[in-house]
Amino acid sequence: MAAPTEDITTMLGALGAGDRSVLPRLLPLVYGELREVAARKPASLGELSAIEGIGDTKLERHGESLLAALASARERDDAPAA
Repeated sequence: MAAPTEDITTMLGALGAGDRSVLPRLLPLVYGELREVAARKPASLGELSAIEGIGDTKLERHGESLLAALASARERDDAPAA
C-alpha cells in the first residue's frame, strides 16, 4: 500500500490528467499548492485556507470539491487491504 501522501498526490494528479470533468476545478491550483494540500491533508475549509496561495476566491470556488476529493482518498487509505 502506498503512503497516504503519495496516494493523495497521485489521486490529485490523476484527477487533473485523466478525469476531464474535474480538470476545471483543479486548474487554478498550481503544483506547489497541490503538493502542500497533499502533505497537510486538510479536512476543513479553515485548514485549507491556511495553505499559502489558497485565498478566499480559490477557497470559495474550489474548496468543497478539493475537500471531497481528499476525503475520498482518506477513505481509500483507511480501507483494509483486500
